[in-house]
Amino acid sequence: MSGTDSRPTDLPHSIIVVPCYNEAQRLNTRAFTRFRATGHWVEFLFVNDGSDDATLDVLARVQSESPDTIRVRDQQPNQGKAEAVRSGMIEALATGADFVGYWDADLATPLDALPRFLSVLDDRPGINAVLGSRVKLLGRTIETAWLFDVEILARLIVESPGGTAAVARCLYELPLDEWRDIPGSKLTRAAYLRAATSIVKLYREYGPALDRQNRLGHVSAVGATSP
Repeated sequence: MSGTDSRPTDLPHSIIVVPCYNEAQRLNTRAFTRFRATGHWVEFLFVNDGSDDATLDVLARVQSESPDTIRVRDQQPNQGKAEAVRSGMIEALATGADFVGYWDADLATPLDALPRFLSVLDDRPGINAVLGSRVKLLGRTIETAWLFDVEILARLIVESPGGTAAVARCLYELPLDEWRDIPGSKLTRAAYLRAATSIVKLYREYGPALDRQNRLGHVSAVGATSP
């Protein structure tokens, strides 16, 4: 299922992927359907990741009510959040949208923060990606024991001829004003254990390539500045 393509052609088109698993009872559909960003036309692509509750029915209803705002992808069977994000991003990129990204369904970071991400991409042409940073600063509400999806960064660095330094120049880290653990989260002790195991696997898969890229990037940088 997908939304209709009746967007204003003079506005940047953004598609935000929202992975969903058993979110029927807590998904704040109104927050998504009422979201507006000045100067942008934003769609939300919900990926139903094999939910065994009424999530898909909820999403289908919301899409029928807001076809210009909501897209729905049904992924069966359940394959996990990472795969839901990956498949959603592939679909979003295939549309030719100007900007694509992903957001948590529980709105641990409120949608009010999204225009700030879009503004960075508008104002800084050299920036290819904006990352929400969960940094505890005075006046900001950040509560988290979870991990950032470091595989995205690892993949970017491995594919970049310039290594870490080159990737860093095209990334922008945006400190979040708010991020909260939402009641009903799927995080369990087993999930934390899987996360720790994943870090080890990531290091085994990308560690040697990252080290090699960083050494090459360092040599290139030194050579570029040598007289």
